[in-house]
Amino acid sequence: MSAAAPTRVVLNPAQRAELARDLARELAPLLAELLGAAPRRSRLIDAATLAGMLGVSRHAIYQHSRALGAIRIGDGPRGRLRFDPDTALEAWIHRSSRRNPQDPETPAAAGKTRPRRRPSTGSKAGLLPIEGDLLPLATEPRAG
Repeated sequence: MSAAAPTRVVLNPAQRAELARDLARELAPLLAELLGAAPRRSRLIDAATLAGMLGVSRHAIYQHSRALGAIRIGDGPRGRLRFDPDTALEAWIHRSSRRNPQDPETPAAAGKTRPRRRPSTGSKAGLLPIEGDLLPLATEPRAG
């Protein structure tokens, strides 16, 4: 009697997101119970770290920074953005559960490509005349 090989299940991105949400819902009460006595320390992370946690591009994080609870560190409009991972994860899961799977703005498509440039139809400037003998004429007989 030989053991059967394990079956590998391939899920599409929507199925993976749904599975992740279901697992988070099941594990959240257990984790809360285990960690309930421990004081919660707020740890802020940068966009690259959050992107790695969520499996999306940094561009997607910046695009949704307001919804993910971004905190601007420093003065002015160019201050660095930092995120509370718990708040951001909750917002991302909530955003994913509301989104239509057919919505073109999926996390994978968040880094949209630039539109292609159309090929040039040429300029309106004419060619400049060539003066002098730059190339030998093809009509001259070859020495031979």
